Amino acid sequence: MIEWKIEPIKLPLKYTWKIARNSSTHKINFIVHCQFKGWKGIGEVAPNIRYGETTEIITEEFQKFLKAGGNAVSDLHELTDLLNQLKLKNALRFGIESAYIHMLCHAEKTPLHEFLGIPPAQNIATSYTLPIMEIGEIKPFYETNSLSRFQVIKVKINHENGVDLINHLSSFCNAPLIIDG
Repeated sequence: MIEWKIEPIKLPLKYTWKIARNSSTHKINFIVHCQFKGWKGIGEVAPNIRYGETTEIITEEFQKFLKAGGNAVSDLHELTDLLNQLKLKNALRFGIESAYIHMLCHAEKTPLHEFLGIPPAQNIATSYTLPIMEIGEIKPFYETNSLSRFQVIKVKINHENGVDLINHLSSFCNAPLIIDG
């Protein structure tokens, strides 16, 4: 039998994260643990309120997964069938699948990229997302957080000042911008 557990983790944010729908000073994610005969795997669940993925719903759906026989699956196909039947929130489904696949890779001593049939990861550029803020706060925030070290900057804008904000950011930031409106 597979042992499953889910662990909430509170991630304090360095600053208040502000987007159009809400703002927060922390985020709660989960780590799914999967273990079988000493082989272990973990997967992350990063709920998104936009898709109705609250901490309460994630916890409830994980219990639903266990009650439906999550500990009795014997292979990836059975797990996939069970997850398809349960129609869990995508964030939770990913965490469960990720934990299981990492456990399988551990058991088979197979690198994850080989299991997935993809080339190994090379250097991946990391971007940084600026939260919604007043135009006058952007340059000091950019400089204080040394954001010039990122190859790409993603900026969240609103309809009131989006164009002005992009123009202001472009006046001192040379990185390509991804606009999220």
